[in-house]
Amino acid sequence: MKIWLVTMQFGPGYSQGTERYVGDLGTALVDAGHEVTYLAGDPLGRFGDTVPGQLRNTDPAIVALPTTDRLATRGRWDRRLQERLTRDKPDVVHVANPAHVGVGVMAAALGAGAAVVVTAMDYWWLCPKSTLLRNDAACDGTPGWTTCIRCAEHDEPGKLSQKLAHGGMGSALLLAGIYTRRGLRHGLDTGDVFRWFRRRPYLTRLLENIDGMIFPSRAMADTLLSHVKPKTWRHIPYGLSPLWLNQQKRNENIDFDAPTIGFAGALSPHKGVHLLVDAVSQLNWPKARLRWAGPSDEGTGPEYVNRLTREGSPQIELCGSLAPTQMPDFLRSLDVLVVPSLWRENTPFVLLEAQALGVPVIASDVAGVAEAVPEGGLTFESGQVDALADKLVQWRREKRQPSVGPVRSAAEMAADTIELYEQIRPEKTTR
Repeated sequence: MKIWLVTMQFGPGYSQGTERYVGDLGTALVDAGHEVTYLAGDPLGRFGDTVPGQLRNTDPAIVALPTTDRLATRGRWDRRLQERLTRDKPDVVHVANPAHVGVGVMAAALGAGAAVVVTAMDYWWLCPKSTLLRNDAACDGTPGWTTCIRCAEHDEPGKLSQKLAHGGMGSALLLAGIYTRRGLRHGLDTGDVFRWFRRRPYLTRLLENIDGMIFPSRAMADTLLSHVKPKTWRHIPYGLSPLWLNQQKRNENIDFDAPTIGFAGALSPHKGVHLLVDAVSQLNWPKARLRWAGPSDEGTGPEYVNRLTREGSPQIELCGSLAPTQMPDFLRSLDVLVVPSLWRENTPFVLLEAQALGVPVIASDVAGVAEAVPEGGLTFESGQVDALADKLVQWRREKRQPSVGPVRSAAEMAADTIELYEQIRPEKTTR
């Protein structure tokens, strides 16, 4: 089969969960004998000027997609991309995360007769912020655009946007003007600007017309299936590449007197990193060290990092973004990994990777995270500093070793995905 894997960003310098999923799935599909082409945006501008529909000068070869504002809905789908679709004739167009690039590729692929599959990596389909969090509380995914634009703009830099985010209808209209001007400046066309105000019905209607949908976690399925009724869907958990499955396990000797407590992921408020800082500060463990891997420029920027590293915080080592090949050594350096997420995540890759290496994990009990914690693992009530501190004390008092569950391989994940492709392709040709 010819398969297009589509995502918002991919290639060197992009190594978050979606990119790892796309890379591991693509490699496993090629190993299984299929032809894979990657189509990706470049929201951080790491590859300079690129021509839509043309190969970027990267290895593996990646076809460039136009990257616009993060609130893009359909995005830009131009003549060069349409020509590539007509020439390549992919059997399957598989979309992992269309933020920044939009869903134009999906609409075009459906029109060209290709089977279209979506993996729900987060809640972007319902929520412009992707998290279904509003003022740090869970959102049900049903508010109108006036609520959504105030919530989305609250995280934008600038005092005016943040002040207006707390206002009423008048503030929402002013924010709509700010959003429109910024979107046009970032390359959105006027159609996409106005489409945003009805983005949820537009996107959910599109999902109900695609051929198949994949949910990596049951939590993601439970949430999205209450809003969308796709023709065919599957729960296909993440699998890890051989890089992780062939690794040496962590040394079982844990220094409980001077523990190294780790976190991996973007340093963003919805990831709950501040809870970990506050919990360790509360415990007053003078020899404890916090070690973090992840970008700060993809979260809320230096303000949040400065808050985390304020005077009086525990000893903190910021390792920055690490390449996938560096992550095994990082995880082996930890005595315990903490996953303090505040939002209903899909399964965090780092939790599975820690299990593969035998690293103990303490995780919040939010949906998507808790379901991946093996029986006997330590979980705490999401958002509660005292609850996290109690679990750290329990881990130290009981000298907890890791609770390890079964870890799937990327090859197993790809086999399940191929089975879905093969199921929907005959149905596609007969419709």
